[in-house]
Amino acid sequence: MRTRDPAGLEDSLVVMDIADRMRRRADTLDQASDYAARRQALHQRLSRLYAAQGIEIDSETLDRAIEQHLSRRLTHRPARGPAAALARAYVRLIGSAGDAAESER
Repeated sequence: MRTRDPAGLEDSLVVMDIADRMRRRADTLDQASDYAARRQALHQRLSRLYAAQGIEIDSETLDRAIEQHLSRRLTHRPARGPAAALARAYVRLIGSAGDAAESER
């Protein structure tokens, strides 16, 4: 007769999920802490690209451009234009139809 494993499948899956989340957080923190190195690597790469094209660019201008790009990188910009307006109208229409159905109950 087999004895039941005290650490069941459900417990194992929950712990694995927690471990995976912790690992992903650690990876994210490692990337964030490597900000200066990533910024420097981007600066060097762009400098080489400009030099290969025969374009002179000063380091200060490049630094400001990189900073501006990185400051906007993780910001939300709402969609604009006709497709976005149509999507918002659809969401309002569906939302009001759901409200009407609730009030009929």
